[in-house]
Amino acid sequence: MSFVDDDGICKAPIAENQLKGFSTYGGQQLEVDWKTETRKFCDITFRALLILHYSQETT
Repeated sequence: MSFVDDDGICKAPIAENQLKGFSTYGGQQLEVDWKTETRKFCDITFRALLILHYSQETT
């Protein structure tokens, strides 16, 4: 949550090669491409919120 700004956008540093493309170890990119920062941050924010949601259910 420390990487989520006041607008609710997660700007955590990520290894882009882990989310882009499709392979056994990656391919979690939801947007068609990351040609804009908005698309990139939408993907990152969705994943971060999903992880946060499920991590709270296990405690």
